[in-house]
Amino acid sequence: MQFDWTTFVLEIINFLVLVWLLARFFYRPVLRILDDRKSRMEAEMALARQTQQDAETLKQQYAAQLADWHQEQEKARQQLELALARQKEQGLQAIQHQISDEMAKMQAREAAQAASRTAQLQQQAQDAAFDMAAVLLQRLGSAPLTARIFQLFLEDLAGLSPEETSALRDAARAAPENTILRAEVAHALEPGQEAALAQALSALSGRSQTVACTMNPELIAGLRMAIGGYVLHANLADALDFFKHRNPHESS
Repeated sequence: MQFDWTTFVLEIINFLVLVWLLARFFYRPVLRILDDRKSRMEAEMALARQTQQDAETLKQQYAAQLADWHQEQEKARQQLELALARQKEQGLQAIQHQISDEMAKMQAREAAQAASRTAQLQQQAQDAAFDMAAVLLQRLGSAPLTARIFQLFLEDLAGLSPEETSALRDAARAAPENTILRAEVAHALEPGQEAALAQALSALSGRSQTVACTMNPELIAGLRMAIGGYVLHANLADALDFFKHRNPHESS
């Protein structure tokens, strides 16, 4: 077999033309496509890295915000518990004050009711005692006792203070001349007692006085008479009534 140089040269030329065609129409576009893909992949990877960084940043921010929110929530919970504790304490104090006020009011009412009951019982006992005393005094009332009280009345008139004597004198002189002074007696007076009374009143007033006595058994014993605006009491009934209606807390 003979070697054909012409064919060999033509084959080389065909190969070179093929290489040139491949390089021009296939290899360079493929390289450009690969470069573009590589660029896109790098861009996508860079975007992915940036996205990951952004996601990590967002994650950190979210974690920080979540921690802050937990702190604020804990702080708000503590403040709420403190406010509730204060309100509870204030409410308990208000309830205690209200209970204390109600107890004080109740004790005051009970004390007032007890005092009222005590006063009623004392008044009932006092009334009963005075009723018994009135019964006893009525049994003791007698003409001799009236005479004795009458004598004491005359002695008291003679022993009045200057102020009392002046007041009774003015009251007696304020009445018209020949005015009859009225006196009530529990029993009939002994002879001469009515005249002694007129004489004592005349000496007291400085002018002649006339006395008229009338019987009043309700006086029990003693007498009662009026001089002007003054009423002179010297009998057991008025004395008993005075002590009966006297305030028990007044000093003697």
